[in-house]
Amino acid sequence: MRFWNALVPIALVPVVVADFHYTTAGCFDHMGVPTIPSFLALLPSNQDSCDDATNPKSLFYQLQNGQVTYNNQLTTLLCGANITVEYLDPPIWSSSDGGHGRCYGLSGGVKSENCTNHANLKGYCSLRDAGFCDSYLCK
Repeated sequence: MRFWNALVPIALVPVVVADFHYTTAGCFDHMGVPTIPSFLALLPSNQDSCDDATNPKSLFYQLQNGQVTYNNQLTTLLCGANITVEYLDPPIWSSSDGGHGRCYGLSGGVKSENCTNHANLKGYCSLRDAGFCDSYLCK
């Protein structure tokens, strides 16, 4: 009986899963003409804002702006590992440390957010959050 009592606290410890989001970001002038070409970006859930994606001083922006997909894959350094998202149906991810998992669309569809902090005068930047991937990497 003592053996089983020792296992109960272990079984009740929650597994912490920290997600990252797959998004599209870009900036535009007041007429809607791109001033920063739109790019795919992977962002940790706690930093998945328009400002985080479009800030030129942000590591996410520096690593991912201008990056293109090859064979419907995007690879970037995120949360201490190289993460690749394959845009299948549904999308899946894998990482340089051997991790992998599924990605999911947002309930209610793509979430759009505009911001102006890093846009040209009278322009705006935009983040389109398409979904998230379950991951243990981004804490």
